[in-house]
Amino acid sequence: VYTENKDDLAVVGDVTFSGNYSLTGGNTSNEGTAQGAVGGEFNLELESGSRSDQKVRFVGYEAFTLNGGAGNAGREAGYINVIAEEGWNEEMESWVVPSVSSDVDMILQGGDGSAEGGGGGEIFFIGDSISLQGTLDIRGGDADSALSGSLGGDAGMAMFEGMTDNLVIDFDTVSILLDGGVGETSGEVGTVGVDYECVMGNCDAYY
Repeated sequence: VYTENKDDLAVVGDVTFSGNYSLTGGNTSNEGTAQGAVGGEFNLELESGSRSDQKVRFVGYEAFTLNGGAGNAGREAGYINVIAEEGWNEEMESWVVPSVSSDVDMILQGGDGSAEGGGGGEIFFIGDSISLQGTLDIRGGDADSALSGSLGGDAGMAMFEGMTDNLVIDFDTVSILLDGGVGETSGEVGTVGVDYECVMGNCDAYY
Protein backbone atom coordinates (compact mmCIF):
# COMPACT_ATOMS: atom_id res chain seq x y z
CA VAL A 1 0.00 0.00 0.00
CA TYR A 2 1.47 3.35 -1.08
CA THR A 3 0.73 7.00 -0.39
CA GLU A 4 -0.98 9.19 -3.01
CA ASN A 5 2.28 10.12 -4.74
CA LYS A 6 3.09 6.40 -4.94
CA ASP A 7 6.64 7.01 -3.78
CA ASP A 8 6.35 6.11 -0.12
CA LEU A 9 4.84 3.17 1.68
CA ALA A 10 1.66 4.12 3.51
CA VAL A 11 1.27 3.17 7.15
CA VAL A 12 -0.37 -0.26 7.17
CA GLY A 13 -2.32 -1.57 10.14
CA ASP A 14 -2.31 -5.03 11.61
CA VAL A 15 -3.67 -7.88 9.51
CA THR A 16 -6.28 -9.66 11.63
CA PHE A 17 -8.40 -12.74 10.90
CA SER A 18 -11.29 -13.69 13.16
CA GLY A 19 -14.25 -16.01 12.93
CA ASN A 20 -14.57 -19.41 11.31
CA TYR A 21 -12.80 -20.30 8.05
CA SER A 22 -13.42 -23.67 6.38
CA LEU A 23 -11.54 -24.92 3.32
CA THR A 24 -12.31 -28.57 3.91
CA GLY A 25 -12.32 -31.00 1.00
CA GLY A 26 -15.63 -32.66 0.18
CA ASN A 27 -16.53 -36.20 1.19
CA THR A 28 -17.62 -39.05 -1.07
CA SER A 29 -18.76 -42.65 -0.63
CA ASN A 30 -16.66 -45.48 0.75
CA GLU A 31 -17.28 -47.63 -2.31
CA GLY A 32 -14.90 -48.72 -5.08
CA THR A 33 -12.12 -46.24 -5.78
CA ALA A 34 -14.02 -43.17 -4.57
CA GLN A 35 -11.79 -40.49 -3.03
CA GLY A 36 -12.56 -37.38 -1.06
CA ALA A 37 -11.32 -33.98 -2.19
CA VAL A 38 -8.04 -32.39 -1.13
CA GLY A 39 -8.25 -29.70 1.55
CA GLY A 40 -7.82 -26.07 0.56
CA GLU A 41 -4.89 -23.65 0.71
CA PHE A 42 -4.45 -20.41 2.64
CA ASN A 43 -1.57 -18.16 1.57
CA LEU A 44 -0.60 -14.77 2.99
CA GLU A 45 2.63 -12.95 2.19
CA LEU A 46 3.23 -9.56 3.81
CA GLU A 47 6.21 -7.27 3.34
CA SER A 48 6.36 -4.56 5.99
CA GLY A 49 8.15 -1.29 5.51
CA SER A 50 6.10 1.09 7.59
CA ARG A 51 5.86 -0.10 11.19
CA SER A 52 8.15 -1.98 13.51
CA ASP A 53 5.21 -3.35 15.53
CA GLN A 54 3.01 -4.64 12.71
CA LYS A 55 1.29 -7.94 13.40
CA VAL A 56 -0.43 -10.75 11.55
CA ARG A 57 -3.00 -12.10 13.99
CA PHE A 58 -5.45 -15.00 14.05
CA VAL A 59 -7.85 -14.25 16.90
CA GLY A 60 -11.18 -15.32 18.35
CA TYR A 61 -12.66 -18.60 19.48
CA GLU A 62 -13.34 -20.16 16.07
CA ALA A 63 -11.08 -22.24 13.84
CA PHE A 64 -9.28 -22.52 10.53
CA THR A 65 -10.27 -25.90 9.10
CA LEU A 66 -8.57 -27.38 6.01
CA ASN A 67 -9.24 -31.09 6.43
CA GLY A 68 -9.00 -33.57 3.61
CA GLY A 69 -12.24 -35.16 2.41
CA ALA A 70 -13.31 -38.68 3.36
CA GLY A 71 -13.99 -41.58 0.98
CA ASN A 72 -12.84 -45.11 0.30
CA ALA A 73 -9.49 -43.33 0.22
CA GLY A 74 -9.26 -40.18 2.34
CA ARG A 75 -7.44 -37.24 0.79
CA GLU A 76 -4.67 -34.94 1.96
CA ALA A 77 -5.42 -31.94 4.13
CA GLY A 78 -4.53 -28.48 2.86
CA TYR A 79 -1.91 -26.03 4.11
CA ILE A 80 -1.57 -22.65 5.80
CA ASN A 81 1.31 -20.50 4.61
CA VAL A 82 1.94 -17.15 6.36
CA ILE A 83 5.11 -15.27 5.41
CA ALA A 84 5.77 -11.94 7.13
CA GLU A 85 8.91 -10.71 5.37
CA GLU A 86 11.25 -7.94 6.32
CA GLY A 87 10.88 -4.55 4.67
CA TRP A 88 13.02 -1.41 4.68
CA ASN A 89 11.73 1.45 6.83
CA GLU A 90 13.08 4.79 5.53
CA GLU A 91 12.40 6.78 8.71
CA MET A 92 13.99 4.19 10.99
CA GLU A 93 16.69 3.38 8.43
CA SER A 94 16.42 -0.26 9.32
CA TRP A 95 14.73 -3.48 8.29
CA VAL A 96 11.50 -4.30 10.13
CA VAL A 97 9.58 -7.56 10.22
CA PRO A 98 5.96 -8.18 11.29
CA SER A 99 5.18 -10.71 14.01
CA VAL A 100 2.75 -13.63 13.67
CA SER A 101 0.40 -14.78 16.41
CA SER A 102 -2.40 -17.33 16.51
CA ASP A 103 -4.81 -18.14 19.32
CA VAL A 104 -7.31 -20.12 17.24
CA ASP A 105 -7.50 -23.82 16.45
CA MET A 106 -5.95 -24.75 13.11
CA ILE A 107 -7.29 -28.12 11.98
CA LEU A 108 -5.56 -29.77 9.01
CA GLN A 109 -6.36 -33.44 9.45
CA GLY A 110 -6.17 -35.98 6.66
CA GLY A 111 -9.47 -37.40 5.46
CA ASP A 112 -10.67 -40.75 6.79
CA GLY A 113 -11.08 -43.67 4.38
CA SER A 114 -11.94 -47.34 4.46
CA ALA A 115 -8.80 -48.47 2.65
CA GLU A 116 -6.50 -45.51 3.19
CA GLY A 117 -6.37 -42.35 5.29
CA GLY A 118 -5.23 -39.04 3.84
CA GLY A 119 -2.07 -37.22 4.86
CA GLY A 120 -2.15 -34.43 7.42
CA GLY A 121 -1.62 -30.85 6.32
CA GLU A 122 1.25 -28.39 6.61
CA ILE A 123 1.59 -25.15 8.57
CA PHE A 124 4.39 -22.72 7.69
CA PHE A 125 4.89 -19.42 9.55
CA ILE A 126 7.70 -16.88 9.04
CA GLY A 127 7.86 -13.78 11.23
CA ASP A 128 9.93 -11.65 13.57
CA SER A 129 8.30 -13.42 16.49
CA ILE A 130 5.73 -16.22 16.54
CA SER A 131 3.27 -16.98 19.35
CA LEU A 132 0.83 -19.90 19.38
CA GLN A 133 -2.23 -20.86 21.41
CA GLY A 134 -5.14 -23.23 20.86
CA THR A 135 -4.67 -26.47 18.94
CA LEU A 136 -2.69 -27.31 15.81
CA ASP A 137 -4.04 -30.58 14.40
CA ILE A 138 -2.02 -32.13 11.56
CA ARG A 139 -2.93 -35.77 12.18
CA GLY A 140 -3.20 -38.33 9.43
CA GLY A 141 -6.61 -39.68 8.49
CA ASP A 142 -7.82 -43.02 9.80
CA ALA A 143 -8.50 -46.18 7.77
CA ASP A 144 -10.44 -49.30 8.72
CA SER A 145 -7.91 -51.22 10.81
CA ALA A 146 -9.94 -54.43 10.36
CA LEU A 147 -9.53 -54.22 6.57
CA SER A 148 -6.59 -56.20 5.20
CA GLY A 149 -3.96 -53.92 3.70
CA SER A 150 -5.49 -50.69 5.02
CA LEU A 151 -3.12 -47.77 5.55
CA GLY A 152 -3.42 -44.93 8.01
CA GLY A 153 -2.45 -41.51 6.69
CA ASP A 154 0.89 -39.93 7.58
CA ALA A 155 0.64 -36.88 9.80
CA GLY A 156 1.76 -33.54 8.42
CA MET A 157 4.37 -30.94 9.30
CA ALA A 158 4.45 -27.59 11.13
CA MET A 159 7.43 -25.33 10.37
CA PHE A 160 8.25 -22.01 12.01
CA GLU A 161 11.02 -19.68 10.90
CA GLY A 162 12.26 -16.39 12.34
CA MET A 163 14.01 -13.63 10.44
CA THR A 164 16.78 -13.76 13.03
CA ASP A 165 18.72 -16.72 14.38
CA ASN A 166 17.15 -16.77 17.83
CA LEU A 167 13.45 -17.52 17.32
CA VAL A 168 11.93 -18.92 20.53
CA ILE A 169 8.43 -20.41 20.59
CA ASP A 170 6.61 -21.29 23.81
CA PHE A 171 5.05 -24.66 22.97
CA ASP A 172 3.52 -24.89 26.47
CA THR A 173 0.72 -22.58 25.30
CA VAL A 174 -0.38 -24.73 22.34
CA SER A 175 -1.55 -28.31 21.84
CA ILE A 176 -0.04 -29.96 18.74
CA LEU A 177 -1.57 -33.22 17.48
CA LEU A 178 0.93 -35.23 15.43
CA ASP A 179 -0.37 -38.81 15.34
CA GLY A 180 -0.45 -40.85 12.18
CA GLY A 181 -3.81 -42.33 11.22
CA VAL A 182 -4.82 -45.83 12.31
CA GLY A 183 -5.08 -48.74 9.88
CA GLU A 184 -3.75 -52.27 9.54
CA THR A 185 -0.55 -50.27 9.04
CA SER A 186 -0.55 -46.98 10.93
CA GLY A 187 0.66 -43.74 9.39
CA GLU A 188 3.86 -41.96 10.35
CA VAL A 189 3.98 -39.42 13.18
CA GLY A 190 4.24 -35.79 12.07
CA THR A 191 7.02 -33.27 12.60
CA VAL A 192 7.49 -29.80 14.10
CA GLY A 193 10.52 -27.70 13.16
CA VAL A 194 11.87 -24.32 14.27
CA ASP A 195 14.50 -22.56 12.16
CA TYR A 196 15.23 -25.74 10.20
CA GLU A 197 15.72 -27.87 13.30
CA CYS A 198 13.34 -30.62 14.35
CA VAL A 199 11.95 -29.99 17.85
CA MET A 200 9.07 -32.48 18.06
CA GLY A 201 7.73 -35.64 16.48
CA ASN A 202 9.29 -37.73 13.72
CA CYS A 203 12.64 -36.05 13.15
CA ASP A 204 13.66 -38.70 10.60
CA ALA A 205 11.05 -37.24 8.25
CA TYR A 206 12.20 -33.62 8.67
CA TYR A 207 13.83 -31.91 5.70
